[in-house]
Amino acid sequence: EVLFERLSLDKNSEYVFVSEIYGSPPTSSRHAIPVNTDKRIVHNAYYEGVNLFDWCGVLENASEIHMVDTSFMYLMEKLDCKGNNFNLYSRYVPSNFNVIKHIPKKIKWNLVNW
Repeated sequence: EVLFERLSLDKNSEYVFVSEIYGSPPTSSRHAIPVNTDKRIVHNAYYEGVNLFDWCGVLENASEIHMVDTSFMYLMEKLDCKGNNFNLYSRYVPSNFNVIKHIPKKIKWNLVNW
């Protein structure tokens, strides 16, 4: 809830969560994800004192999610995500979803190729 407030999010407003970062600092990488929407876009970022679990409220309330395959996938399997548009981009180019195909059970991902 603290991160939700820090990002000035409202549970009654639609927003899109975009996660382009994978890996941990200082060796994290980024794949730019093109998102065309009129909704507010919330990008993940590294914040001092914020960990993976602090993102739960943000993930649960996003109307759509666009992200590269990361640990967020495991977390989302346990959350009550209200969105209806989940787009997953492989961190590999060309796209290779074989390494994560065992993860999704609950979330129905649209697998997007680079």
